[in-house]
Amino acid sequence: MSRSGKWILGYFIAYLVSLFIFPMTTRVLTLSVLIGMIIIAPARMVNKKGYKRLLSLLSLGAIVLTFVYLFYVAVPIIINGVKSFQSGLVDLDIDKFSSNFREPFGSFINDTFEKAGSMLGDVLLQASLYISKNIASWITFGILLVVASVVLTARSRSFFRYRAVRTLFPNCDSSEVTSFFEGFYRDLQGYITGQLIVALAVGSVIGFGAFVFGIRQSLFLGLLAGITNLIPFLGVIITAIPLLVIGYSSHSENPLIGIVLALLLLILANQLEMWVLSPRIMSKRLKLNWFIILLSIIACSELFGVYGIVLAIPLVIFIRRYWGTFVTKEVNGYGNIRQGLVQGGTREKAPSKEEGTK
Repeated sequence: MSRSGKWILGYFIAYLVSLFIFPMTTRVLTLSVLIGMIIIAPARMVNKKGYKRLLSLLSLGAIVLTFVYLFYVAVPIIINGVKSFQSGLVDLDIDKFSSNFREPFGSFINDTFEKAGSMLGDVLLQASLYISKNIASWITFGILLVVASVVLTARSRSFFRYRAVRTLFPNCDSSEVTSFFEGFYRDLQGYITGQLIVALAVGSVIGFGAFVFGIRQSLFLGLLAGITNLIPFLGVIITAIPLLVIGYSSHSENPLIGIVLALLLLILANQLEMWVLSPRIMSKRLKLNWFIILLSIIACSELFGVYGIVLAIPLVIFIRRYWGTFVTKEVNGYGNIRQGLVQGGTREKAPSKEEGTK
């Protein structure tokens, strides 16, 4: 392994250690880099520098406005929905309903509904207290995240300058280090763009489906599903609670129909993401086996919780790029990794320097 590879590996290990020693700082910086890539993703579609800056500013404004709208609308919607759901349980004639069943099933149904009503009241109270207690820190965290994203995005290209590389990687091959990080950045940007496409599709399905099924706040639900779906596989789960609550309150004549329609919409969006969008878009862009992606998400979520779900695929991309560059030497002169390294099957012979420069 070259000296450059050892230095890069050292920085990578230091980053993993910092996740445990300085968890908040490290996570804020990492999320800032990823949000910065989301901001500049639309700008990659055009070539003119002026248009790139304009699209980046529009993307930043759209992200800020979306978060403000979701935060402003989400709290009253969920609280009012839970209150409506709780009052519906109180008004429901449980005794008449449970009398249709033999004992002990009748008593079991009666006790279950009573406990559900009491539990919802406690959940509503705890949620209100939790929100009021943490709202200031959430706002501060969001502002810091946006500011850090803008600064890191503006300064990202300066890292690849010769002087910065010489300072951070002394006595190393500067061109080798620069080529590695530019390739990793390109792979990561491809992943972010693919995830944006998946999130847009899932958000559209949830929003349009809620509108068709007569579920109120379809715009809010679509935006919530799209934003949260930037976290792989977690977006539909986060959207499930407000969607079920709003679906219940939207069909006051027969609330069970609203719950059934909301469940059908969630299943449709989840299956579309798991079996159609993610395998076709993400696997094609990343050139990674889908089982490896799932396995990495599960492993990182065990180590770092919800943050691990966000971090899993970038870590796999880094390891794949590092392994192909410094271990197996399966990166050609254009910085592209041989597909045999990650797709399985017959592995091609690593290209020579003459082939890479053709």
